[in-house]
Amino acid sequence: MEYKNINAVSMEIGNSIYLYDRFSNEFMKIDKAIEKILDDFFTLSVEEIEAKHTDITKSEIIEKIDFIKKAQSEHNVLIPYKVSHFAMSPNLSIYDKIKKKIESGLTNLILAATEECNLRCKYCIYSGAYPTIIRTHNSGYLSWETAKKAIDIF
Repeated sequence: MEYKNINAVSMEIGNSIYLYDRFSNEFMKIDKAIEKILDDFFTLSVEEIEAKHTDITKSEIIEKIDFIKKAQSEHNVLIPYKVSHFAMSPNLSIYDKIKKKIESGLTNLILAATEECNLRCKYCIYSGAYPTIIRTHNSGYLSWETAKKAIDIF
């Protein structure tokens, strides 16, 4: 199962459910109730979660929410995926944004051909070990059109 509010995926293996947190590169065993309510934990109140998941008791929901909060505070996992702001002014055109970047000393062009790296090296800036850098690992590829545009602008 893919989640909308955290950068994680859960999978059923045998009779167990495992959650992989992509930012921390951690696996954890969870139960079906946590798998069901995890996305809702970030956007709904306890009462709304209870109304949505009538197959889970209120006491069990509270227990699972406590588990999620403990995992967040003690293990730095299950942190919601949010981009706090974009560094460039939204009032500038694409042309002006690019011009501003170039005029401010843009000297290197790095093209990431894929986002499919699965190594999660602890020292890598994209490993999830740096809380201010938000980048997901997925199966995305750089298109030729995008690469050509970047090269032409550079």
